[in-house]
Amino acid sequence: MMAFQGMAIICTQQGKIDDALNYYEKSLEAADRIQEEVILNQVPRYQAVSLNNIAYIHTLKKDFETAIPFYQKSLQIMEELGDIQNQAAALNNIAQIYILQGLINQAVPLLLQSLALKESIANRKGQSVSLHNLAYIYIRQGQVDQGISLYEKALKLSQEINDAEGQGYSLMMLGEIVAIKRSFSDGMIYLHEALNIFQELKSPHIKKVQKIIYDLYSSMNML
Repeated sequence: MMAFQGMAIICTQQGKIDDALNYYEKSLEAADRIQEEVILNQVPRYQAVSLNNIAYIHTLKKDFETAIPFYQKSLQIMEELGDIQNQAAALNNIAQIYILQGLINQAVPLLLQSLALKESIANRKGQSVSLHNLAYIYIRQGQVDQGISLYEKALKLSQEINDAEGQGYSLMMLGEIVAIKRSFSDGMIYLHEALNIFQELKSPHIKKVQKIIYDLYSSMNML
């Protein structure tokens, strides 16, 4: 099972999506065969991981209708195992597909459920990710104040666990919406703080925040 998983990861990194899917499917078949012979807690866990990875590959291929049932099967196994962290991850993955499909009303309850699970195990980094997802949706729906409030909560969580990358991302998202909807100067303060963090980390987000800053100055005819 692990050999198939390893080959699948390599193929995914190389962009060989169809080959990766084939290896993940073989890994799932191997887990099914082992379960027939041995009762081990790890076997259903491997099954859930394989199902999740197969769903991920279908998501990359934008085959969302195929991906969702695999995520749901993975979620069901994680619920049976009492694996709260991976339950939360599976719920988030399904919600992301709904967002990509524009099915926002179906995504929000899953994101809230995922957030509650993360809170129950004090997964503050995971909470921050969920808050970002929810903030994005609320702002997209015109609920700007609620979205900003969630970005601020996400920033606070990242600061509490010294997650510099998370702080930078929260500051970037917060800075853009604040600059557009509230105060241009306050937004720019957040954005430049984010840029400083990303530069220290040599983060791939450097170009993204630089583009946001450039576009905002351009929109204000300040270049």
